[in-house]
Amino acid sequence: RALELAERKGAQVARTKAEVRATIVALGQHAHRVLLENIGGAPAVDVDIEFLDEKGQALLPQGEREDKLPIPRLDPQRRVTLIAALAMGRYPPFKVAVSWTDPDGTRQRVEDTLYLDE
Repeated sequence: RALELAERKGAQVARTKAEVRATIVALGQHAHRVLLENIGGAPAVDVDIEFLDEKGQALLPQGEREDKLPIPRLDPQRRVTLIAALAMGRYPPFKVAVSWTDPDGTRQRVEDTLYLDE
């Protein structure tokens, strides 16, 4: 019985929190995208991605960062696609930090390593 209550409470909490994940994908030989996706049950606000290693610093073309980040609101099961400029010396894996604010105002930050999903 206690386990059932704990599972219900966990499911309820999951519906009130966002969970944003980043991936990098190849759309063609020279076309790559960074996807920011909210896999949680609540909207994420002020979603941003930071590249923590030197080689990732220029991965997003200047216009992408200025025009699209931070993302004001990312609803559950939605994603935003960013153009990625891969080049020699600037190739996965990349160390990143994805941050957002949950509906209750709590700031979240997840560090991860992006590998190329083919």
